[in-house]
Order: sequence, then structure tokens, then C-alpha cells
Amino acid sequence: MSSLPYRAVLRLFKSNFLQRWLKRLSFTERADLLIKFWRSAERHQDVEGRFKLIQEAFNRQRMGTLSLVSSNEYGRAYGFFDLVGSLRGVEGDIVECGVGRGISFAYLVYAVALHKLDKTVYGFDSFAGFPPATAQDVGSRVKEANRPPEGWTETSPAMIKAIFDHDLPLRDSLIAAHPVNYKLIPGFFDQSLPGNLPPKIALLHADADMYPSTMAILTHGIPRMASGGVVIFDEYHEERWPGVRKAVEEVCVPKGLQVEYFEKMRRYGLRIP
Repeated sequence: MSSLPYRAVLRLFKSNFLQRWLKRLSFTERADLLIKFWRSAERHQDVEGRFKLIQEAFNRQRMGTLSLVSSNEYGRAYGFFDLVGSLRGVEGDIVECGVGRGISFAYLVYAVALHKLDKTVYGFDSFAGFPPATAQDVGSRVKEANRPPEGWTETSPAMIKAIFDHDLPLRDSLIAAHPVNYKLIPGFFDQSLPGNLPPKIALLHADADMYPSTMAILTHGIPRMASGGVVIFDEYHEERWPGVRKAVEEVCVPKGLQVEYFEKMRRYGLRIP
């Protein structure tokens, strides 16, 4: 049996990357992963199979770092960084409504750091799942109104904060070189947005999935948008979430705001004149 698989495994185990990740796992999860990974080398498992093993473990742990994801997600990361950089001369801060597990929120914070902008990043989320659905939300994803859809209950402000606590001491950390002020505000949007939004918004990322949530974002957010600011809708193109498009059509179209496709973001949005 060749020693090459063992040398490859040892190099991976010695890497700072894997050691930092393993420290986040419980002892049982860590042991289980190590056994599976080591046995995959003993069985001469193909490279693709071993890659999928690591990818599955990353997804299970819902890592705060950019994990082994699709090319579309890497492209979306570039889109966030490019868009944030283009807002240097636009007044106001950055707001995300729908933080989830913090992936796009981290993009926004790190983009502000990379471009050395003086902008605070606000993150709004219930951190407790969805509000009750309305008739406008019913479709392939939401089957009935007046009940909250399942999902997105396994996140918390502490979980999001841990992303940046983990990054800060790393060598060449963007946020260590240029500290970014960020705020996480829990609660459903109709209650958390009033009184907590910044006076001016340069970028509003609406990732709310549902009609009542998107309506609250637009009702409270659009009046605060700065001239030249941008609103990005994460689900405008998603047939699973019909309520988002309906909310945009009801609030934005009457104001003469034109929805357009942001190619680098791979999402629809609008620019404020």
C-alpha cells in the first residue's frame, strides 16, 4: 500500500485550517470525522469522495467561513465585494434584513473592511424562524397561510458574532487591519426596524423570503435610502417565494423605482435616483 494517502492526510491534519476547524467540533463529532477520514485513505477512496466527506462535515457544522461551496456562491461573494466598493461616495450605512447563518452578512462586513469604508453594517433577523405566512406567500415552498414555514431557527446573534471573533486574531485579517462597526438587531422586522435603522442607507440587502417581511423592509427602508443607493432582493427571481415580487411591485413600482438585474450579484434590485 502506497504511503502517499497517509502523507496527504498528515499534511491536512497539520494545517492551521483544519486544526482551527476541529477545535470547533465536540469531541464525539471530532473523533467520528477523524475515523471516517482516515478510513477513506485506507480504502484508497477517490479524491472526489473524500472531498464530499469534508464538504458534508462543513455543511453540518455550518461554518462561519466560506466553506467548500459552488462556483455560484464564490461569484456572489465577488458581487458583494464589488458592489460595496462602488458605494464609497454614497451617503449612509449598509443594512441586511435576513441574516440567517451570517454568510452574506460576513461578505458585507469584510467588504467594508477591504475597501476601508466608514460605514456601519446592520443585521436584522428574528433569529427565531419565519413569521406566519400570508396568502401572497403560498406556492411551492409555503403550502398554507397563517402558519410560519419551517426553517432558519438554528441561528443566533452569538453564532454570527463568532464568525468575526474567529477571524479577528488570524494573520492578515481584514477586520483587524480595518475594524468595522457592525450591529445585530433581533426581532421580527415590523418591530425591530422602526427605531433601529440608520438615518441613511447606502445598501439595503433584502433577504426576507416572505411577503410581510419584505413589505416591512420596503416600508421602513425605502424612505431612508440615500441618493445613489442600491437595494438588492435575494428572492425576487425565486418562484418558491412569490410574496417577495408581490411586495416589490406594490411598494416600489408606484414610486417609479425600476427593478433591474445586477449581473455581478446574480440578483435583481434597484438603484435610487
